[in-house]
Amino acid sequence: PQGIDIVQPRLNWQIQADQRGAKQTAYRVLVATSPEMLAKDRGDLWDSGKVVTDQSTQVVYSGKSLDSRALCYWKVKIWDGANKESDWSELQNWTMGLLKPADWTAKWISMQPSKWIPSSDSIELNLDGAQWIWQAGVDPKNPIGIAYFTKTIPLHEKIKSATITITGDDAFSLTVNGEELGKSNDWKSPVTIDLTKKLKIGDSFLEITGENRGGAGGIIAKVQIVPEQGAPVEFVTDASWLSTDKKDQPVAQRQPSQVVGAYGNPPWGRCGAQGPTSSANGLNSRNSPMLRNVFIVSKPVKSAQVSICGLGYYEMFLNGIKVGDHVLDPAWTGYDKNALYVTYDISKDLKPGGNALGVQLANGMYNQEFEDTWNIHRAPWRAFPQMLLQLDITYADGTKQRVVS
Repeated sequence: PQGIDIVQPRLNWQIQADQRGAKQTAYRVLVATSPEMLAKDRGDLWDSGKVVTDQSTQVVYSGKSLDSRALCYWKVKIWDGANKESDWSELQNWTMGLLKPADWTAKWISMQPSKWIPSSDSIELNLDGAQWIWQAGVDPKNPIGIAYFTKTIPLHEKIKSATITITGDDAFSLTVNGEELGKSNDWKSPVTIDLTKKLKIGDSFLEITGENRGGAGGIIAKVQIVPEQGAPVEFVTDASWLSTDKKDQPVAQRQPSQVVGAYGNPPWGRCGAQGPTSSANGLNSRNSPMLRNVFIVSKPVKSAQVSICGLGYYEMFLNGIKVGDHVLDPAWTGYDKNALYVTYDISKDLKPGGNALGVQLANGMYNQEFEDTWNIHRAPWRAFPQMLLQLDITYADGTKQRVVS
């Protein structure tokens, strides 16, 4: 295993025997700093000597103190019920993790909030002024089915930023100029999506697909654009949006939407306007941030260990290939008290010259947006997905290199 942060690890082994009733009466464990040392039957870290016992699990390492990143090789032999000595087991190894806070020189990093929800001092990300709308001619109190809503956004100059804050009861998906940019089935938590690079000079075509599965239905949105010069511009859902229940119907044949109610009115109220699910507090983020760093490997590598904590979840890639086979890492904890990290041995995966580490993060339980019985969406730890990463490389000549977030 990699990255053990218990200063006295516990060792286990399994006895193999052809006869029934086989048992262990004693063991001897050797732990060394190199395979060559162990091949000479020498344990420069620990030689337990012959210990008379049948214990073969949870055997506490009792050798020299181990430092962070220490690489330990070990093997074991046993004596059976007839006091016959076995051969040595195959060589195994473990590495120590980062045992003291001072051993971490990496820093927690994330995307800048402006990359999640581009904003300006002159605009506020909310739905004030927008109206709930649905397809014309359909009972809005129970409009079961799918409806399509379109709006043309004209741009005559370059912009600093553009966002859309949007939600739909029961679900929505957003397409801009033919590209799907987001969707959600949690109408209580409006989603803010960056349109800065998606809108074009001239006319841009927005289409929202709304789905209702019963009860009151509608979609509501506000587009906010900050031009390079001049005042911000807003487009809100209202009767000027065209609607249809036929996706392929030409825009010219679609009808003006019907207004179901203003933002803040029942049955929806001011969804997402207060509390941790608000897009205005910078936490309501459906993006999955990707972080990347390039570094140079200048010599033959002896060992390389990378430790990472990516909250809420992460996947890590080295030169485009996923590192390890873990999913949904790290395990869920009370993040305001502790967070777990995972260590990987990438010694054989580094290549001479340039190497790239990439990490993709996701919200998970760390930044839960939707409401639940346990109020995880109101947890004190909620924040942007972020990570802590530290790579320690030891070269064959004994020199070392560290790459950190």
